Amino acid sequence: MFIEKHQKIAILIFIIVAIILFNRGGTETLLNQGVPAFIFLVMILFYRLFAWLMSFGFLPSLASDAHNYKTGPFAVVFWILFLISIYVGVFNH
Repeated sequence: MFIEKHQKIAILIFIIVAIILFNRGGTETLLNQGVPAFIFLVMILFYRLFAWLMSFGFLPSLASDAHNYKTGPFAVVFWILFLISIYVGVFNH
């Protein structure tokens, strides 16, 4: 699997936040506040799969780009959710 640059950055951010959360409160804090960020990290890593799965369900006659699904909006939405979960995890005392 080819890992894109923004996916590498997401992994690095998650590792840094996981270290911060572990140092702040141990394993319990890491599990409580790091799981949502991990879920969104997985979504960032597999955003092309989510875009491909979402391309089903539209009738090809109604969709002008039935075979040309766009993956960019999925990556942006997952990044926004990832950053919100990171913010809540780090700054929620």
